[in-house]
Amino acid sequence: MLVPVQCHYLAMRGVRALMETIWRVKRRLNPALRLLGLLPTMYDEDSIHSREVVTELRAVFGPKLFDVPVPAAMQFAEVAVAQQSLIEYDPDYEGVAPYWKLAEAVLKNDPGL
Repeated sequence: MLVPVQCHYLAMRGVRALMETIWRVKRRLNPALRLLGLLPTMYDEDSIHSREVVTELRAVFGPKLFDVPVPAAMQFAEVAVAQQSLIEYDPDYEGVAPYWKLAEAVLKNDPGL
């Protein structure tokens, strides 16, 4: 399971409740369920708040936090309206890079996927 987490305080607090639910499902219904990692999204590198959220997530989840924060950008909303992937919509947009890095990290950590 890959969990995207907005780099906002309230979203980070919601992760705790989500993790409790995931652990309950794993224990009772699906022992094979596993957490691949958490992906920080809507990251603003100029925001102290975003950096603090990532720091806190890293302290709690360690290596389960992917080190490829996805920036906050209007292009992500535009692709939904255009009904295209970001790569189709704007292949040169710098926001595509974190997704390529994520794909590489996932394949590196679990080539059986």
